Amino acid sequence: MSQPHPAASPPSFTPSELVVLFGDRFAAEGGMLTAKEEVLTSGAKVSAEEVGQAAALAALLAADRAGTLKLETRTGKALFGLLKTEKVHAAPGAAPAAWPEGSLERALSEGAAAAPTVQDLFQGVLGEESYNPWQRLAAMVKAGLAGRGLLDVEEKKTLKIFTTATFTLPETTRAAAAREDVDAVRDLLRTAESGRAELYRATVKAVRAAVTFMTTSSD
Repeated sequence: MSQPHPAASPPSFTPSELVVLFGDRFAAEGGMLTAKEEVLTSGAKVSAEEVGQAAALAALLAADRAGTLKLETRTGKALFGLLKTEKVHAAPGAAPAAWPEGSLERALSEGAAAAPTVQDLFQGVLGEESYNPWQRLAAMVKAGLAGRGLLDVEEKKTLKIFTTATFTLPETTRAAAAREDVDAVRDLLRTAESGRAELYRATVKAVRAAVTFMTTSSD
């Protein structure tokens, strides 16, 4: 779907990390009954679902553009061969997965080695069920940043069982992030939505199906 770009030094922040850090530029304000994500650069509280979806798509599309994986539609069969199906797969890319350690882009690129469907790929990255996989995805992106020393993190245990992590943004990271081209990530999403509309819609559907599958039932 795209030609691998020449190898280059990875950016300070990946596209999915910029989505999470500047979530109010990718998501609307969170409603009364929706899960919210607090944006570290502004303090705004936006829709966790919209931020998570934008981060997931930005990571996939950026990895596809860089050639570390390749998004492609494959035809299959269901119901004993009576029905033809089409699913989006993430095939191995020709370029090395030179994304930062702990980033979503790296996890997706490495997970594409066996050419899974995008749904299976995201289920594998999420790893376990949770009440809100969108929030879990954003937390995973933040944890990757913290692992590189770009966010501070404080972990607390409640009831001696559950561990929660609170991330804060150091001023040095805020200044570095402010120099990044966030509009380029927005353009990446808009271009895919308008220029490769069918594949884009199928990819969104696959990501959302993975999140639904990995959502813990409240029953």
